[in-house]
Amino acid sequence: MNGTNPRPADGIIAHQAAVADAVPVQTMRVDWMTGAEIAALRAQRGWSQIDLAFAAGMLPDHLRAIEAGVEPTVAERQALAAALDLEDHAPMS
Repeated sequence: MNGTNPRPADGIIAHQAAVADAVPVQTMRVDWMTGAEIAALRAQRGWSQIDLAFAAGMLPDHLRAIEAGVEPTVAERQALAAALDLEDHAPMS
């Protein structure tokens, strides 16, 4: 990805980082990830929404909606988890 930190106009990076710090990546369950947690993990990696959306195979506008609180499907959560290299991204049975 581009390696630069995004600069969102709404200034929520500090909150996103706090959420991600509160839940270690290795224990985060994909089926319980919130939009704020996804945004925090993305920000920790220095990725833009475009970077993560491309890596997860979705449109940036859709990722923005998920980060804002729209509930992602199981397949979308799995794609995001795989793109973010989270351990728990196998299909749920």
